[in-house]
Amino acid sequence: MKHVLLTALLLLLSFATFSQKTFCDGWEDGYLAGKTAKNEYPGITPLCPLPQINADTYEIGYQLGYERVTGKTKSVILTSSENDKTFCEGWEDGYISGKTAIKQYPGLPPLCPLPQINADTYEIGYQRGYERATGNTNNNVIKVYEEEEKTFCDGWEEGYLSGKTAMKEYPGITPICPIPRINADSYEDGYQLGYERGTGNTNNHILKLEKEEEEEKTFCDGWEDGYISGKTALEEYPGITPICPIARINADTYEIGYQLGYERATGIANSVILKASETENTFCDGWEKGYSNTMSKNGKLVFNVPNCPVPMLTEDNYESGYIKGLTYANRQLGIETDEIVGYDPEAEFCDGWEKGYAVGLQLWAEKHKVTTPLRITPICPFPDMNQDNYASGFERGKNKALEDLGD
Repeated sequence: MKHVLLTALLLLLSFATFSQKTFCDGWEDGYLAGKTAKNEYPGITPLCPLPQINADTYEIGYQLGYERVTGKTKSVILTSSENDKTFCEGWEDGYISGKTAIKQYPGLPPLCPLPQINADTYEIGYQRGYERATGNTNNNVIKVYEEEEKTFCDGWEEGYLSGKTAMKEYPGITPICPIPRINADSYEDGYQLGYERGTGNTNNHILKLEKEEEEEKTFCDGWEDGYISGKTALEEYPGITPICPIARINADTYEIGYQLGYERATGIANSVILKASETENTFCDGWEKGYSNTMSKNGKLVFNVPNCPVPMLTEDNYESGYIKGLTYANRQLGIETDEIVGYDPEAEFCDGWEKGYAVGLQLWAEKHKVTTPLRITPICPFPDMNQDNYASGFERGKNKALEDLGD
């Protein structure tokens, strides 16, 4: 009888041991996930390192394995299995993970605070603990789900609660989940929109696992984005994007790919003005980009960008330089200026309205060879159904400016 009991006890201990994942299990899973995120073949996982004291959980192993591949420090929240873990367990795990991320010894986690009403989940506790450890309230969070796939509206609700918690406000009842845009109906998209609704800030960075790092976009990325944007502008379902064509020599940039994809979807020749980068945001940067893109798009392999002209007081910005550069190039080529469209995936409809109105004034001035008129941008209107995006706002703002000036 004792032998039977001992055997049963050993079986139970073995089951408990194998059911709880270890630091090295996390290391291996995180490494594989990182390789997957970068579209690389994982090969053999490197040898699992020795964990630090009080930092030997599956979550931290996952985080370190993921960092080994990507070179970036990110926090990992694991969805608790079966019976949910508590807010205070999340607080402790998040605190230790945060200290590990900034390479500090975690010691004993501070006393768990009282959660706010409707904000007592493991995930929110994890986020609060991570913030306490790092001192940063804008942490990029990777969520790893081991259960059923969560929906856009699940993300909306959790993002809203998390946003209100970050603002230290009572969340109350979560607003009704909105209808997602086409090709933007994932849990992560819902979480981001919910978080923005909860905080009122549209510049929150909620990391998507499959888009862990923003690499430089290619010609074919532009082709796909342009095609989808063009179909959206026509209020048509984009469906499957046509196969990306082979780019011409010296015409393989994201911008030109976008223009060609947009033209394929709409039948309208266009020139796209992308959001200015932090390092290229002046009038002369726009002049060079507008001129170069126009020449390359029209098959010119060798050309010299003319000297940047002195901008007028109302024209000293990237967009004005871009329009002047492309207009100058079109005049040299003896062709009409294409339709001007705007693209900024991170901005909203009203941002596009404001930028489009300014571009419309500039286009009118170029057409009539006069100085750009100084006007106050009208109040942003409500977007039409399925048109709540930057590109649509840009188009409406541009057309409004031309209409106000009599064109």
